[in-house]
Amino acid sequence: MNIPQTIKPDSPFGRILLAMRPGLIGYSELSERLGSISNYLTKLTAAGLVEIVDGGYQLTNAGRAACPNRRDAQPSPLHASKSNMARQHGWSSAHKSKEAAR
Repeated sequence: MNIPQTIKPDSPFGRILLAMRPGLIGYSELSERLGSISNYLTKLTAAGLVEIVDGGYQLTNAGRAACPNRRDAQPSPLHASKSNMARQHGWSSAHKSKEAAR
């Protein structure tokens, strides 16, 4: 897994850089917001885009330059779909049937 030359905002690397844009952030907050990120964070740190400071992570100047623009992110068509929401909340067709019967 290499860091692409152009980092897209909806890629794991892009999401991490965007989350760090406001400033210093701790690992636990990053992983809570973004899920499993350790491999990506290690790559970004090794590439000099992210640095460890005061027990947290922040963008370097190179990281700021590589940070994608949030406005360029394209929402996934599945992101807002009802079936995706059902999967995220653990709802099954049985749950839907019970709700419909009420």
